Order: sequence, then structure tokens, then C-alpha cells
Amino acid sequence: MLTVKRLASLLDITGPAASRSVEQLVENKSLNERARYARNRAFAAPDALPIINRPLRRGSHSSRRGYLMTGMPA
Repeated sequence: MLTVKRLASLLDITGPAASRSVEQLVENKSLNERARYARNRAFAAPDALPIINRPLRRGSHSSRRGYLMTGMPA
């Protein structure tokens, strides 16, 4: 999940710039709003989630399945 505040921090940009970027990504359907909290909306990239959450290859250093974006099993 991604919030505007987190995006601003990751990219070292202002909150308004991050908000405009998120809105553009929502408009072109690259991001979907997943949760609306009192102050922060959370977004996910639906096309990226299957890739991010797929099981790691054998022989990797982690036996953990992809819990990176959703916190839920793939």
C-alpha cells in the first residue's frame, strides 16, 4: 500500500506534488484507491501486485512469500 505522504517521502517531493502524481496515476488506472482513512488514502498498483506478491524463486535467501505490498499471501 502507498500513501501520498509515503510517496512524498520516498521521492523527496512536496505533499502537493505527490498528491498530483497520485491523482494522475489514479486517472490512468495505474493506481487504485484501496482504503480511505480519516486523513490518509491508501493506494495499490493492481498490475504490479501479482509480480510483487509472487513466490520467490527457490534458492533465494528468503523463504517468505510476497507480502510486500498487501500484507496478505499472494
